Amino acid sequence: PPPFPPFRLLGDAPQSPSPALLALLVPALLPAILRGVHDPVEKVRETCAELVLALVERLDDCAPTLKHLAPAVTARVGTGTGTGTAPGGGRQGGGGGAVDPLEPSEEIRLALVEALALSARKTRDSRDLAPFLEDVASVLAVAAADPFHDVKKAAFAAVVALANTLVERHHDRETVARRVALAALAPSVARLSRAIVPECAHRHSAVRAAALRALD
Repeated sequence: PPPFPPFRLLGDAPQSPSPALLALLVPALLPAILRGVHDPVEKVRETCAELVLALVERLDDCAPTLKHLAPAVTARVGTGTGTGTAPGGGRQGGGGGAVDPLEPSEEIRLALVEALALSARKTRDSRDLAPFLEDVASVLAVAAADPFHDVKKAAFAAVVALANTLVERHHDRETVARRVALAALAPSVARLSRAIVPECAHRHSAVRAAALRALD
């Protein structure tokens, strides 16, 4: 069957809008899509999560997405700041109690975590990213304790990629943006470490290896 029309809009076909045009549409387009990730019908939530990820993949600079995406993903996945259990019954990680995530679907949680992590990496100016780094780190800490192995591995890969991005972006340059980024990231390092360390003893070797890479 032909692709769902919004996927054609966000695809690589010649008639698809340019990343620059999509960036102009973000303030109207992204909130409308994100409303769908709260829909009671799982297929609607899944389609909207996939659309969000497709949009983030097409953009050159994801700074405009963060103010919409960060609160939506934290609402669905959680931040580990309350009390409760993780999906599947275990307590969520992150150095404390955790609220039950509203999103029961493993695949949707995976798409939302990947979208937020990619959006953070593709934000060009670290000063635009700094206000959202705590939310991003909180989501990754919760995702590290997710019972779905692919969500765990996506969280670990995102930690590695985000750290590498920040280091490479400001390598050997003591800029204002570097100081802002490092200051914003510092409070989250300990929390991420506490969430990742237990996974180094996971029964699956692929999860253990991904966790070790995230700590390196």
